[in-house]
Amino acid sequence: MFESISAFFQNLINGEFGFYQLWEYFVNLYYAVTKAPDIMNIWAALMKFLDPIYGAVPYIIIILCLIMAFFGKKLMPLLKFIGCFFVGFVCGVYFIGPSLMAIINVPPWVCGLVLAIIAAVLYRFIYYIAYAVAGCYCVYMLCYMGFYMREGVEHTISKSMVCLAIAVGVTVLAFVFRKYIEMAGTAFLGGYLISYTIRCMIFDYKALDWLQDTPWVGAAVITLIVSVPAFIFQYKTRRRY
Repeated sequence: MFESISAFFQNLINGEFGFYQLWEYFVNLYYAVTKAPDIMNIWAALMKFLDPIYGAVPYIIIILCLIMAFFGKKLMPLLKFIGCFFVGFVCGVYFIGPSLMAIINVPPWVCGLVLAIIAAVLYRFIYYIAYAVAGCYCVYMLCYMGFYMREGVEHTISKSMVCLAIAVGVTVLAFVFRKYIEMAGTAFLGGYLISYTIRCMIFDYKALDWLQDTPWVGAAVITLIVSVPAFIFQYKTRRRY
């Protein structure tokens, strides 16, 4: 997408790498990863293992997502560990494995497993870095697009610095209120994953006639039905200090 790291940061500072570009990048990366031969082989082996109970898999996933939605904050250490392990494994297989095989004959899944273990061990550090970067990026882009991405407004470094200062300040507040953000985040993620599981493995509600023009409504309704009561439950049952 970018010729160099400096080009990426230049586009970021100039507000040219916004939410749409970020979403497009991750969507393209997702499809590229799923089509990679090594990932496909691992996925095929997993599907073969799950084949005897495949009919129950969607409902098992839904139950696990409900547990995450309603008890996400209490399960955060486990969720961070699993998330870092999974991302580390995929990155190891997709990014490092093919490059390393050109030097030594090591199966990509071994690279993925090694990187997954390292990421899982360092999951606390990785999580805090990702939390800070995500918060700072989102606030920066919201400020930049809200204040300066208007027709006839010229980009300047001072405007970027103002947005960056606001982003850093809000990110600090995000760490202060991290407990509640994690409650809301796990509740929302659990609800969204349930809507995605239903659409992909049980019933494609996007095919309904009344959702043809607004296919996102189905996912939004299911997500809200789950996430709102889940967040309220997490908030009501939180530990008081």
